[in-house]
Amino acid sequence: MKIIATLILVAALSFGSQASADYAEGYDAFHRGDYETALKEWRPLAEQGDSGAQYGLGILYHKGLGVRQNYREARRWYRMVAELGDLRALTSLGTTYYDADESWQRDYKEAMKWYLVAAEQDHAVAQYYLGIMYLKGEGVPEDDDEAMKWFRVAAEQGLVDAQFSLAYMQYDGDYGVQAGLLDYEDALKWFRRAAEQGHTGAQVILSDMYDFGQGVPVDHKRSHMWANISAVKR
Repeated sequence: MKIIATLILVAALSFGSQASADYAEGYDAFHRGDYETALKEWRPLAEQGDSGAQYGLGILYHKGLGVRQNYREARRWYRMVAELGDLRALTSLGTTYYDADESWQRDYKEAMKWYLVAAEQDHAVAQYYLGIMYLKGEGVPEDDDEAMKWFRVAAEQGLVDAQFSLAYMQYDGDYGVQAGLLDYEDALKWFRRAAEQGHTGAQVILSDMYDFGQGVPVDHKRSHMWANISAVKR
């Protein structure tokens, strides 16, 4: 999950900033891995109210890039952007409460609050995290139906980790049967969508499903195809 969060954070930097040469210099520095220069370029802009620079500072402090990791400082900058209604910032703010350790005040209820605001406005990453929290019972009672609901809406938006999670809840025999969720046909559909986006775990399971005829007629040719694709990825 931390991988997906990092990718979303980095991708979001290219949106929403006031146009400025200084911001662009910070953006270019960030993608070169020169985080100290990014910090130097963005801080004055952030203090002047540039939402893109504020969000960028949030990332730097959140991930400890070019600066000592500081969740409180990350939250301060994310919150400024979140208060503008920015869905990325709402989700990122929630994540600082979700993935923090105890020294940085992990707070599942606070994470749930921010995720829910973004999720109800169709932010797929927030929806995915809500699914995880309901699945694990983090800050809320464990609820498989709610987990499936949030995974499904995120999956329908194309979020690959949500597609895999939705499929796996319906595929895993020990878990799925116990929870009354076993549905190989729907699982196959979502594993295929995730596999087509390059999800290695989905590719491996698709190979097994074609090999053993789970939700689909046995097809050893397709099984070998997905096994070979997953092997190349690894």
